[in-house]
Amino acid sequence: MTALPRMPVLFATLLLAYLLPGLIGHDPWKTEDAIGIGIVHQMLDHGRWIVPYLAGEPYLEDGPFHYWIAALTAKLFGLVLAPHDGARLASGVMMAVMLAFVHLAGRELYGRTEGIGAVLTLLGCLGLLVHAHETLGDISMLAGQALAWYGIALATRRPHRAGWLLGAGLVVAALSKGLPAVVATITVALTAPLVSSAWRRREYLMSLIATLLTILVFCGGWLALAESRSGGLALALWHANAAQFAPPPAAVLGYWGQTLAWATWPAWPLALWTLWEGRRRTVAPGTRVLIGAVAATFAVLLFLSDPREVYALPLLVPLALLAGAGVPTLRRGAANALAWFGAMSAGLLGALMWLGWFAMMTGFPPTIARNFAKLEPGHLPQFSWTALTVALAFTLGWVWLILRGERSVFRSVTFWAAGITLLWGLAMSLILSWIDYGKSYRTVAQALKKNVPAGTRCIESRGLGEAQRAVFDYHAEVVTQRLEHGAEARCPLLLVQAREGESDNIGSGWKLLWEGRRPRDRERFRLYQRQP
Repeated sequence: MTALPRMPVLFATLLLAYLLPGLIGHDPWKTEDAIGIGIVHQMLDHGRWIVPYLAGEPYLEDGPFHYWIAALTAKLFGLVLAPHDGARLASGVMMAVMLAFVHLAGRELYGRTEGIGAVLTLLGCLGLLVHAHETLGDISMLAGQALAWYGIALATRRPHRAGWLLGAGLVVAALSKGLPAVVATITVALTAPLVSSAWRRREYLMSLIATLLTILVFCGGWLALAESRSGGLALALWHANAAQFAPPPAAVLGYWGQTLAWATWPAWPLALWTLWEGRRRTVAPGTRVLIGAVAATFAVLLFLSDPREVYALPLLVPLALLAGAGVPTLRRGAANALAWFGAMSAGLLGALMWLGWFAMMTGFPPTIARNFAKLEPGHLPQFSWTALTVALAFTLGWVWLILRGERSVFRSVTFWAAGITLLWGLAMSLILSWIDYGKSYRTVAQALKKNVPAGTRCIESRGLGEAQRAVFDYHAEVVTQRLEHGAEARCPLLLVQAREGESDNIGSGWKLLWEGRRPRDRERFRLYQRQP
């Protein structure tokens, strides 16, 4: 039998099994997915195409590129899918693009084997799994960055084409997440000639002119269009991007140390093995560039003013490329340890998911059934033959791979990636309705809408989070004027979000119309009406 990654059909099956589950079949989830759906909703229903808008206000943390693609997929599949499901398909498309360019970059830097190893390593990264299935601008950013890294890798062989590819990748990344998305890549592109003679040729330096032209035409054109629609918007975008950087406090190192340890697993130990295994040889040009890429990307993380786990995503691509170079040389003991650790962990957790599903369906074992009911009070389990069939297909496919897959250089990362895929597939089939019940805001938003007096067009809000603003707009068409952003206190209604037990401190003259929250959340919402 041929090893899995060398069988195109089975390799493609693994990729599809990873990418497709979780894209459809559930409501927008807090936080990033809800925000993304809210932006797409503003594009489709209100024509805000140039700059992302969220619940009627410019949302300058992201660029529009990913949401353009999401709006397009929502339109294309509008006859068969809900808008939020159709929009989420864009993440599957851009993930596939990103994986393709990671493979091409790894093949260009090292070889075909290393390119496949990089893709499998990336599929196994814990920090990528959930975000890969959200309506998230960071996914298009990753696709753009992967294209840019491929352009840099290709420059040693075909510099003229590489310059245009590098420029296109930087444009996609910049129009997806702004300045922070391109700082590290531009730094590496400019310093590559200092790192290795492979990038020191005159043709490479000339190719950077094509890169610059591409950026100026597309990014400059977008900024000019945005400015023409709303004066001062280009300056506001610049300030919003600059505000994302700040001197790092001492605690940020501890935060990123803890976060990256799990979010980039298993890429970081495999990347370290690449460096350790090659310590006695001359460091390959590709390895030098990737070391610079990892260092530059990590430096950007340190200077971000609001460290969040999702911001670690740009580190995954250069780490996976570096890790892919070490996969073929991994010692047998280490390879077997990673393979069987992945297999045993996935098998145990998968069995627990099956047991939890069985308990919800039958009430036995009663302790587990009670625990599921306690975690999501009010959820009513419903049996689905479709969900059962999908879950069985994932389980049997994983068992077949573990029992029949022959030894190969890819065995360790294949078993790990397949285990991650199994767990995600089971979660998105067997217990998807249970997860969706706890993460959806649909019932809260619809209850709010029913309690808004007919004809009311002006609602003030205080403390309302970005995700909540997005879902109230999407599910209930409730758009508020935020007092935190200088709105005048003149509306007849006031919506307040606060944690359970906290006082709203709104003073006298208000009558409580409605209070609601999700079943097990501590955040609650109160709607007040101004008294004459």
